[in-house]
Amino acid sequence: WGLFWQAANTITTSPNKKKKQLSFTDAKKKVNAEVRCLEFIHTPVHTKGQYNDCLLLSSGDRKGNVRFHHLVDEDNIQQIALVKAHNKEIRSLHYSGQKSHLLASGGRDTFIHLYDMSNPTHPDVISLPPQYNHTGAITAVRFIEGDHHKNKACRLVSAASDKNIIFRNVSHTQDITPIAKHVIKRTVYDLAVHPTNKFIISCGQDKFLRIWNVANGKQNRSYQLQEDEAISNNNKNLTDSGLGLSHSRPLSSANNTGEAIKVSLDPSGLYFIVSTSDKWLRLFDWFSGHCVAKVYGHSAAITSIKFTADCKRLISTSADGCIFIWKLSPEFTNAMQTRLNGFNNNEANET
Repeated sequence: WGLFWQAANTITTSPNKKKKQLSFTDAKKKVNAEVRCLEFIHTPVHTKGQYNDCLLLSSGDRKGNVRFHHLVDEDNIQQIALVKAHNKEIRSLHYSGQKSHLLASGGRDTFIHLYDMSNPTHPDVISLPPQYNHTGAITAVRFIEGDHHKNKACRLVSAASDKNIIFRNVSHTQDITPIAKHVIKRTVYDLAVHPTNKFIISCGQDKFLRIWNVANGKQNRSYQLQEDEAISNNNKNLTDSGLGLSHSRPLSSANNTGEAIKVSLDPSGLYFIVSTSDKWLRLFDWFSGHCVAKVYGHSAAITSIKFTADCKRLISTSADGCIFIWKLSPEFTNAMQTRLNGFNNNEANET
């Protein structure tokens, strides 16, 4: 649902039941601003004299507004709050999780705002101090929860067009401490958190995939994005859902690989997928950094990529207006599910 909504400028869907059109409304007014990013939130909501665990959907639009909608059921979507947060479009939203109940928004105006979601109908908002902020448009913000500090604070990592990646310790909206700041040669476009919450991966204009240690903010290792002809025989491992577009374009040359635009990890953390400016999707092994599969299908820039929870599919959206559902080979799916079972049995170790 989130990927479908993110691919559209208007957020509407027409379920078969009663053929009723659903839209982001406050029961009277339709959202007209183009939505730029979405984030789901699980948080207690006070209704009928008590707090209930509810699913919310936050959205950031082109005008800099953040909206919060309560997803009551498939026929009832209620706007419960609107915050005029940024002066320009919002580029990224991310929710910390139910330990901290914080939402972060990053905008083209270079600012990052934090929202205390303990009371989602009236969220407290604070802007990061200037010394903790970027000087360029924000491209990605990510929270990582875990035992990174004695008070179990979470980390806030951000990237921007000023070519900086900044790691911060956040124990509350009023208690923010910088951990590390790194200058990259080129713009960083996206960040993705490893399922273990120990690492975060960045991708960007310099065609490097960098893996960072969340605890100390230091770079752990890096892989250069380049063409490996050896994977050409494995292209059938990643195919689309019957669209017949997997081999519609020849392999790129080593010197013509596109910039890394988006990155996403599978639920087990064994593989990560990268979309590039040459419109290819490349699947990498997390530990070796080897490209194990690649596929081409979209005719414009890929705007988002996401693995399904069952590790059987990959969903991609694009500026061409299409949503592709790619089927992963049993080889990849079985490896992911085996590792997930190891997580569940406390047998998986991260190195």
